[in-house]
Amino acid sequence: MYEQHCRRRVSVPTFEEFNTSHATCLPLDGKVYNNFKQIIELAYKAEGVPVTRRLPGLFSKFATELPVACLPPSVQLPVSAAPVSVVPSLKDAFQMNIRAPVWSLESYKSLVLSSSNAKMKESKGLIVHLMPPERVDDPCSFACKLTKSNWNVLRGRDDSKLSMRDGSELSLSSIELDQKDVSSFVRDYKSSVDGPFFIRFSRI
Repeated sequence: MYEQHCRRRVSVPTFEEFNTSHATCLPLDGKVYNNFKQIIELAYKAEGVPVTRRLPGLFSKFATELPVACLPPSVQLPVSAAPVSVVPSLKDAFQMNIRAPVWSLESYKSLVLSSSNAKMKESKGLIVHLMPPERVDDPCSFACKLTKSNWNVLRGRDDSKLSMRDGSELSLSSIELDQKDVSSFVRDYKSSVDGPFFIRFSRI
């Protein structure tokens, strides 16, 4: 979740800032953070956003268990009858971080349709929303207007990049579209069904 957040934005919040704003439990390790920040900033300069190159996994960088920012240091819990671990281990904390809440096509549609961003809408419904595998706060970078060029790219007839509504470009070489969704989208569009249209994808 943290890595995907940084891939889509030119922003590298500290682990503590990310824990606070996203209710996650990333271990607080300045050395790991500085190393990751240096690597992704080089990626920003090389290819801009979104960053599609392979990045070193954060989990492998945490060599030892570290304090996890889940509870303030001053909080003391009463002792229960059975021994219970209050602070999760490094492995559990990291797994808690990457297991996003229920993320479905319906929840993504709700997020998109409730957005106040004018770029998320198109008067004739000629807009396609690509649903990422991970939860996102701002879906604008995954929306594209249904132009002739984007229509051909989505159908695999053109190797060009998709022009997204936030001004960025997305190469389909870095993702894999759900072919059932693509077929439904093509069928509905040819049948003059009003958009917007939604296509799920996974990362390669």
